Amino acid sequence: MFNVKLKDKTIQVEEHTSIVDIAKECADNYENDIILAMYNGKLAELNNSVQEDCTLEFITTGDKIGSDCYRRSVVFMMLKAIYKILGREQIEKVSIKYSISKGLYCELHSDVEVTDEFLEKVSAEMKSLSERDIFIIKNTVPVSEAIKRFDYYGMKDKVNLLKYRRSSRVNIYNLSGFEDYFYGYMAYSTGILKRFNLFKYKDGFILQTPTSKNPKEIPKFNGEDKHFDALNDSTEWAEKMGVPTIGHVNNKICDGSVTDLIMVQEAYQEKKIADIAEDIASRDGVKFVLIAGPSSAGKTSFAHRLSIQLVGQGLKPHPISVDNYFVDRKDNPVDEEGNLDYEVLEALDLEHFNNDMEALLNGEEVELPEY
Repeated sequence: MFNVKLKDKTIQVEEHTSIVDIAKECADNYENDIILAMYNGKLAELNNSVQEDCTLEFITTGDKIGSDCYRRSVVFMMLKAIYKILGREQIEKVSIKYSISKGLYCELHSDVEVTDEFLEKVSAEMKSLSERDIFIIKNTVPVSEAIKRFDYYGMKDKVNLLKYRRSSRVNIYNLSGFEDYFYGYMAYSTGILKRFNLFKYKDGFILQTPTSKNPKEIPKFNGEDKHFDALNDSTEWAEKMGVPTIGHVNNKICDGSVTDLIMVQEAYQEKKIADIAEDIASRDGVKFVLIAGPSSAGKTSFAHRLSIQLVGQGLKPHPISVDNYFVDRKDNPVDEEGNLDYEVLEALDLEHFNNDMEALLNGEEVELPEY
């Protein structure tokens, strides 16, 4: 017997007791579905078993890690459904491309057209898989064996990715005979994967799952056409350059052509920035150009390069960094883990920023702060 320390008590279980069995006994104590666990401080899937005295903390779909696991597992279930409906012979590949609004944009590379009727069939098959509560099995195999399997399945991108893997073994997930490789943990069973939504969008379709903020509802989707166009443009350019995946980038590194790739990409980026500068210069009365992005996204570097191009258009830009308007550290908000959170508006002295910007708009002189 092993002692298992839970959040509010310690229980005794037999050797090889599955974590999911313990989770089911504790489910009523949690508002949201349990999907993963912390086993002695390390992330673990629920189909693992207890091998020693341990501390067990449960992760639900209301946690960021749990929500990511849920979405990843629904993607796996969706792929299983698509391949079952069409068969491998009709599919070149299914691409999970990027996040748009509150969903994942996906494309089916096949002669089969993505229609509302087709997506209804996929959704129905996914619901059937969920209702059947099928275990998602993880198998650890040699990389060479994984490459053979994915080559047999026609998953060329996976083959190209795995041939650069440094470790000797890799985890492959199996759902009722359908196998795939994912970077990240999975739900233990399809039974928990009850909430999702599929609908046609652009040339592909959107897969939606709940967010960690509201794990029991599908969020509202707001089409972000400009965001999509930027991502799509980047994807098309990567395909033209022969690097649609990280495996293809690795190919370039190994064959010695990555330097040329970087130089071409820099030239392309500079041209895009020059086009933006030309567009700005063509407008009358533009006084502010706002550049948004998360921390370390390259906003400052981009602003500098854009400024140079604007000078080339005969303008006199003055870059202003919003970083200089952060509040004092003692007043800075913290995130759920207690770390300083610079991503929220409350981290900025908005009153000071707005006053300075209004003064500049009115032609006044201001002394910019320095953080």
